[in-house]
Amino acid sequence: MIKPNAILEIKTKNLIHNYKTLSTIASSSLAGATLKANAYGIGDLEIYKLLYKNNCRHFFFASLDILSLILGASTLIAINLSLKLRYILLRK
Repeated sequence: MIKPNAILEIKTKNLIHNYKTLSTIASSSLAGATLKANAYGIGDLEIYKLLYKNNCRHFFFASLDILSLILGASTLIAINLSLKLRYILLRK
């Protein structure tokens, strides 16, 4: 049983390692990351920047609030995501 005073420790170097490992395993596919729930308290934007810096280019967002947070962070990223979203919408 987990006691109420349990501590969850997230090491960003392990997060990067896990992404790179999964990306390598899925080399013939696209690997991406899902951003949700404030990234275990680290912050969605911080984790987004960390993964982007480590070559993650495919993201899934649990809510529009998280997407708007990311879009507000960089105009270049906003344009890129906007084009991808428009492509997805036009295909339907």
